[in-house]
Amino acid sequence: MSREELQVAVKDLEIGMYVSRLDRPWLETPFLFQGFPIQEQEDILQLQRHCRHVFVDVAQTDGAVDLETLRQRTGKAKNEGESTLSLPAYRPARPKPNKNQDVRARSASRDKVPDKGAVYADIGQVRHEIARARQKHEKASVLVKEIMDNLTSGGKLDVKAAQAAAQPIVKSVMRNQSAMAWLVRMRQTSDYLYNHSVSSAIWATVFARHIGLPKETIEAAGLGAMLLDIGKTRLPSQILDKPGPLTDAEMAIARTHVEYSVEILEESGGVDPQVVAMVRTHHERHDGSGYPQGLAGQDIPILGRIAGIVDYYDAVTSKRPYADAVSSYDCLRSLNKMAGNAYQAAMVEQFIQSIGFFPPGTLVQLNDRSVAVVVAQNRRHRLKPEIILVLDPEHNRRRDFPLIDLQMQVKSRYTNEELYIDKGLEPGSFGIDPSEFFL
Repeated sequence: MSREELQVAVKDLEIGMYVSRLDRPWLETPFLFQGFPIQEQEDILQLQRHCRHVFVDVAQTDGAVDLETLRQRTGKAKNEGESTLSLPAYRPARPKPNKNQDVRARSASRDKVPDKGAVYADIGQVRHEIARARQKHEKASVLVKEIMDNLTSGGKLDVKAAQAAAQPIVKSVMRNQSAMAWLVRMRQTSDYLYNHSVSSAIWATVFARHIGLPKETIEAAGLGAMLLDIGKTRLPSQILDKPGPLTDAEMAIARTHVEYSVEILEESGGVDPQVVAMVRTHHERHDGSGYPQGLAGQDIPILGRIAGIVDYYDAVTSKRPYADAVSSYDCLRSLNKMAGNAYQAAMVEQFIQSIGFFPPGTLVQLNDRSVAVVVAQNRRHRLKPEIILVLDPEHNRRRDFPLIDLQMQVKSRYTNEELYIDKGLEPGSFGIDPSEFFL
């Protein structure tokens, strides 16, 4: 199957065009994925900064674009077969200073994505943090279960217990974010609600740390994300546990969990207003299509925007009563497609950068068909994490499990080519349990 592409000078680009190729390697540009629609003028400005011309896919371009005039102006490029490349495009950011710096960020209620906030450096290696992080993760899981069980029984929110669950997670992520990210991928519990609360707190803390919010706001992000769904304790179990799609009537009931969550927080008293705002707005969407208020754009507080993204990410990458888990890579591709619509584009880009395309604990296949487990991110080269080789190119289990840092340009013993990640794999692929290879 072939596709029609037009070579277009960057000065002639329009909103609605679908950019399928560049005049240079994707990895030399800041664009996150290979192929994307031009959704706003900023996309055009970015392309003009990095390219002289691009290739536009006719089939995926918006019908409002005058393609006939474009053909006459540029001439049609050679038809090519569909690309089989699977690696996303990403140019690592310049290295940040190693020394921690506390910088006052703008208001966390209505600001844009911070350009520069506090710079937080990892302290020590993931293998040194992970044992301590495991204890904190297990304690948080127990506390959250107790909190949810108490609410389900009609009790009030124990704010001190919630803070006791969230604060150690925040402290661990501030020391080294990869350890907690690993544990999220290793989760074994089948109870989605409890597990989702802890995992969301971890991802929100990682995200808030990455964009440099003040420490007190990062703490609010962790606690707020942990409490996003406490209102679900007041919903019927037949809705929460239904193995298929909800009806319109059931969906209307399910959506009331936001109001219930806010009500529980306000009844408990003593909760940071940032936390309440985060919980209230985590289902609002950038284009105004969310609920319960239909807020849009900058009217959604930054913690609400963080919550919406991490809530979606953790839900889709988790096994739920009505859906299997998808790979982190596929989920990030879906998020990218929603950028500028459901979610603010700049926030989606920052979230992808914060967790990496292949977070610790994910399974990946390399270009020589070997299979590996990601154990840690390389902060400067997010497409080249540290991995443990698990299966050989024939997908037989290896006798040894070598640790490899892909940024060191290691060559395959089978093909003698430099190793790189070819694609992400779904959780549980080849029957692999990543926790078995915990360092």
